[in-house]
Amino acid sequence: MRATGRRLIELIAEIRNRRRESRALSGQLLVLSRKKDRYKPRSELNDIIVEVEKVMGRVIGEGYRLESVLSLLRMRAAGSPGRCTRS
Repeated sequence: MRATGRRLIELIAEIRNRRRESRALSGQLLVLSRKKDRYKPRSELNDIIVEVEKVMGRVIGEGYRLESVLSLLRMRAAGSPGRCTRS
């Protein structure tokens, strides 16, 4: 299988884009894995959902679409990321 010059440039650009996405995702996962709780004691639930949606969008890839519905009500979450309580 031999790639043409234009196709080769497209493939290199795709590899670079994937590398950037991987680097960003790795950084986010490192932040989540740290022992120190980096989350505010109280966070807006919609903000947490938006951040999770960004990470999950990278994990599931381009072939799928992830949708979330944010609340019109101000809902706050308290606690660690793995164990949130509604307040």
